[in-house]
Amino acid sequence: AVGDLRTPEGIFTVESLHDSRAWVHDFGEGPVEGAYGPWFIRLKTGWQGIGIHGTHDPSTLGTMTTEGCIRMKNEHLLEILEHVGEGTLVVIDP
Repeated sequence: AVGDLRTPEGIFTVESLHDSRAWVHDFGEGPVEGAYGPWFIRLKTGWQGIGIHGTHDPSTLGTMTTEGCIRMKNEHLLEILEHVGEGTLVVIDP
């Protein structure tokens, strides 16, 4: 459902790729630069701002920290970037 912070499931496409190193996000304790890691892979899901991205703090992986995105180690994200581009199919399965 919209607004439930859950990662949408289904078959989507990569909408765009963004250098997100300078992006800032506030998790409630003030703005954090680089919160999304080095890249943001924006997905066309029907919801705003859903994507695959890295993190500024790998110790938080596996916790419910995103607002519906898929978050991973930056080095894994960089490996994925070698294989995707706009229009690439992405399957999100529980």
